[in-house]
Amino acid sequence: MVASAGVPYDLGDASISKISAPVLIISGDNDGLDKIELMKTYKLLGGGVSADLGPMPKSQLAVVPGQVM
Repeated sequence: MVASAGVPYDLGDASISKISAPVLIISGDNDGLDKIELMKTYKLLGGGVSADLGPMPKSQLAVVPGQVM
């Protein structure tokens, strides 16, 4: 288990974008995750669109300030 924790896991962009269920991504701002990858995943899940003139995005992103999750 310890050895597998050191190997980066890549689900793949194509697999992530096929998820049809609504997704809530929660991250602490100090948890060490790459924020660019976090935003990329959020956009692959249908987030990052303005809901002013269209439907609400199917995913949401919450970054909790001052926290390590």
